[in-house]
Amino acid sequence: MNHAAKHQIEEVLIESNLPYTILQPGTFMDNIPIGLLLLASQDDPVFPAAWSTVQPFSWLALADLAHAMRTVLDERERHFYATYPLVSTTELVSF
Repeated sequence: MNHAAKHQIEEVLIESNLPYTILQPGTFMDNIPIGLLLLASQDDPVFPAAWSTVQPFSWLALADLAHAMRTVLDERERHFYATYPLVSTTELVSF
């Protein structure tokens, strides 16, 4: 439901012809309960994920999102009419 609502808003924005930049963050790694994992048994630390544990996905740090947002704000026109899915990679990627 959350993603469906975002999709509708993005679609309206794109069709409006107004300048836009859409940042699409994924799952925030800052939400991992590190303290709980540290308190868990060292033999069997478990992260109780609320989603599929077999489907691969990427994590995003809030600090990285803030950096991307600042870049887009500082270089406004360069990023007009762009959509950026924000996920982690194995390489350093810059805009």
